[in-house]
Formats: sequence, C-alpha cells, structure tokens
Amino acid sequence: MSTLDPSLPVPPTSVTIADGTSVSIDEYVYLQAEYPGEPHYVGRVMEFVYVPRVRQPKPLLSMSGIRKQMADKTASGDDSGRDTPTPASSTAQLRVRLAWFQRPRDLPLTRVRAKDMRLLVATMHTDLNPVSAIRGKCQVRHVSEISDLNAWKSQVDHYYYTQLFDRYSTRLYDIVPVSQIRNAPQEVLQKLHDTYEFIFAETQKINDLVST
Repeated sequence: MSTLDPSLPVPPTSVTIADGTSVSIDEYVYLQAEYPGEPHYVGRVMEFVYVPRVRQPKPLLSMSGIRKQMADKTASGDDSGRDTPTPASSTAQLRVRLAWFQRPRDLPLTRVRAKDMRLLVATMHTDLNPVSAIRGKCQVRHVSEISDLNAWKSQVDHYYYTQLFDRYSTRLYDIVPVSQIRNAPQEVLQKLHDTYEFIFAETQKINDLVST
C-alpha cells in the first residue's frame, strides 16, 4: 500500500463511477482496454490514491505582456494573483491501484490455448490507473470457492482462476487454498493459516503438499 503524503487529501475507500456504480476496495472491476475492440481489462481494487497533479507549463510572455496583464488586473480590481487556498481537486488526481488478472490468450506462453472465456490468470503485477478508466464491476473467484462452476460461468460478468503468472520467470504456478495443505510441519501449517489464504507453487510441489 502507498504511504500517505500529508500534503495530499486522505483517499476514499470507495468511489462512484460515471454510470453511478459504487466501487470499493477489494472489489473486481473492468478497466477500459488500450485498443478499440479489445475486451476490458480485469483487476482487483487494492486502494485509491491521490497523486500530485502535473501542472502544464504556462506559455512564455514578454516583459511588455507581463506589464499589460498586471495593469489590466489592477484596473479591474482582480486579486487572483494573490495567494489563495487551492481546492484539493486542482492539486491532486485520484488514481486506483489494481492487482491485475490476465486472459490466457494474452500471456507470452505459446502452450496456453484456453478457450474458456471466463478463465483468468492471476498475476503479481499492480499499478495506478485513472479512476475514470473503470468501466464497471465483475466477480472473480478462485475455483475452490465455487461450488458449481458451470452455474457460476453462466452468470454475466463472472470469472474464475486457478493459476498465477509470474512475468519475471514467465511461468505459470498452480494456486491452492492454504486449508488444503496437509504435508507440512504443524508450525508451518499454523503460520500459513494465520497469514495467507492461498499459496502458489509448481504443480508437482502442490500435489506433494495437498496429497494425503
């Protein structure tokens, strides 16, 4: 999570997007795709963050132009040149930090040929995006949290995942709930249960951990 900058406003825990939908932390959203015709990106809202607004440089004025502006302000009684409080919206922009999911077809892996349009792949990649780019909400769950996968997929905007993609190693890892782990020392199991909901590892290691 971001460290709060005392010069910026306290960020909200939820926002209302253009269509009137309320979006909160830990909900899943669609983000506008980069290219027309492409499906929306999918991510989990981690936090909302204010970032300093980048000021556009003003055009250069000659000394005669500056004198004329000052004279015009004096004649009109305009005090806008004096120091006045600045609204937060004019000094900061609201961004949303997303934890990204990817569609299997978008992964740089030639062996991935999934035809299930509701299947996503988790990643560890996060970044900040304009709140205005959010296009709606969706539902994303690990397959272990779904009792009837076909019924889940039949619902609009419902997705699931089973694996995580590491962009640095360019490898896929299986994800399982910590509750399914059996073959580990008791103190390790307790630490996992207290700290994590899921773990990821290579398929063979997962099999070794969960087999009874």
